[in-house]
Amino acid sequence: MAALDELRVALKKRIRVLRKSCMPLILANGVKSLPDEILCLIFEAGHIMTVGCTFATTVSHVSQRFREVSLRTPLLWTRISVLSSSAQNLAFISHTGGIGLDVSTGVPWTSRHRVESFFEILRPTTPRWSHLRLYRMDDWVTMELLGLAELPNLQFLHHGCKIGFVGWKLPRLSRISGFEHSFTPGSSFVPSQLTSFEMKLDTVTVDVISLYLTLRSMVNLEALSLTVRDRSKLSISDDIIPIRDPRSVHINTLQLNIRDMTCYQVVEPMYYALSYLSASSVQITLDNLPDQIPLTYGEDIAFPYGSKIHIRLSQIATSYYPWNSSGLLAELVHGCPIAETISVEAPTTGYILPRSYSEDRMNAHSLREVQFKYCDRLTEDEVEDLVAKLMLDDEGIGLQSLEILYCKGISEDFLLHLSDIPGVGQKLKWTL
Repeated sequence: MAALDELRVALKKRIRVLRKSCMPLILANGVKSLPDEILCLIFEAGHIMTVGCTFATTVSHVSQRFREVSLRTPLLWTRISVLSSSAQNLAFISHTGGIGLDVSTGVPWTSRHRVESFFEILRPTTPRWSHLRLYRMDDWVTMELLGLAELPNLQFLHHGCKIGFVGWKLPRLSRISGFEHSFTPGSSFVPSQLTSFEMKLDTVTVDVISLYLTLRSMVNLEALSLTVRDRSKLSISDDIIPIRDPRSVHINTLQLNIRDMTCYQVVEPMYYALSYLSASSVQITLDNLPDQIPLTYGEDIAFPYGSKIHIRLSQIATSYYPWNSSGLLAELVHGCPIAETISVEAPTTGYILPRSYSEDRMNAHSLREVQFKYCDRLTEDEVEDLVAKLMLDDEGIGLQSLEILYCKGISEDFLLHLSDIPGVGQKLKWTL
């Protein structure tokens, strides 16, 4: 046996040496045999996976063939930045073949003079701008002063400053992402053709009614993402938010990130303002908060509401949770009867499942998939009760998939025993 073990070790070392010496030759031969069209697609994928223009300049200096193929790949040269020299930007534009340009003003501390010169050089190309990223506080004003308010093919706008659309012509704008936005009534116009709206509400004061009315004006909205931090302030008037037909507007995705010691008094009005939405997928992140921000369900409000719900909770300061008695999962199921998939990631939260099951709180006719990930306080008794109540034997009825991922309180022996129960079997999956 000792001789066999020595032989096995020697063979492994020899295989590693052969792999190390042969792999570069195999890769080199493989690249040489690739058609230019495939290499072009690989370059485009690398461009999409990275930011800036480093990938383009790097890949074009690998070899003569790589340079020739890269120069025939217009997408690689579409990122035009104020941080690059004028000569480089003009060279990049010459290789783009007339396709859309991704224009960026670089970093917030770029001088205004440099930005103005940058825009002047690019003025003839404005009909080709498809993406625009503004990082300085007065970039928007600078563009207005230079008469660059008409961008007929702009599809995506990212901004780190307050912006307004009055007087601008952006007929194809469909996506906005940024850090601040003015929701004061009458101060800005939000194009109704927007399909994606992502905003980080950090240092601004937001009027909740105006926020609601602004979002309602986006009649083609498909994806919404909002981030609320402690410095965010919601202006709450005595007027009732004019919610019409709660859960009446469908969108594909809704993401809400509540972070950095934001209290429930700040978030509750936003829950109410968003309750007119019914999303295919809802993702809520509650991180670094002074207390647990509960879910909100009642006659006039239901949040979150969607067929697929993912909730992530971490770093909650207090140990009291509003759903202690009923359980987080029970609140979701009871308040959102259309939920088909629920995923919970909660390292520090207890009582994810109810202490005692009741017909009205765990009436889960639509629920088909449940996933618990990093739920360290989840207990085996809770999981066993959940399986007994919801994982029915009838085909297609009840819970069809239960995943337990990296939950410290659950042992593999327990899960193996549970999977042996008739009606469970392959419906139960785990990784510990």
